[in-house]
Amino acid sequence: AAPSGARSEVLPGTTSIDETGGKLTFEMLLALATLQPDPELERHTVVGVLPLKGGDVLCLWAGAKASNWEAGDGVVLKRAVETFALRQ
Repeated sequence: AAPSGARSEVLPGTTSIDETGGKLTFEMLLALATLQPDPELERHTVVGVLPLKGGDVLCLWAGAKASNWEAGDGVVLKRAVETFALRQ
């Protein structure tokens, strides 16, 4: 849930599930200012969710200020989530 006065949303078109391992990935945006968009007050996050035995899940949240995301951090953080996996 977003803090009071903020809004969060899953970004359309970013949700996917890996057919072989069942890993869920998505991106979301948390805006701390609701009246006017400001990249210094927004956080862009990519999430990876791995299913575990017994119905549990393991999550990786990798995010940055939207301005840093756009400046190149987003590519690095997406790569981190792409490699997020359990060792067998």
